[in-house]
Amino acid sequence: GMGTLADALTDRVGAFARTGTSVGSIAGDGDAGFLLKTDAGTVSTRAIVLATPAAAAADLLGALAPAAAADLRRLRTRPAGSLTAAFPSAAITRPLPGYG
Repeated sequence: GMGTLADALTDRVGAFARTGTSVGSIAGDGDAGFLLKTDAGTVSTRAIVLATPAAAAADLLGALAPAAAADLRRLRTRPAGSLTAAFPSAAITRPLPGYG
């Protein structure tokens, strides 16, 4: 699942990863980098990857990149989920509609 992916990524980047910390704001540092204000202090970085819903990304980018934040706020997103069910092959008597 997604937790497994996050754990694998955290293992790969080691000391560069910050987990269990919320980012409250992102600002430019005046030198092509960024300052992330977190509940554990301020982090300085040269690059950011936002893996959040569009609305949360817009909130974080509002002061730094207002045009991008406005574009993100116009996006409509829906929560998604998946359901997995297993059946014996003999119980499937016709093709089932769906994908995956």
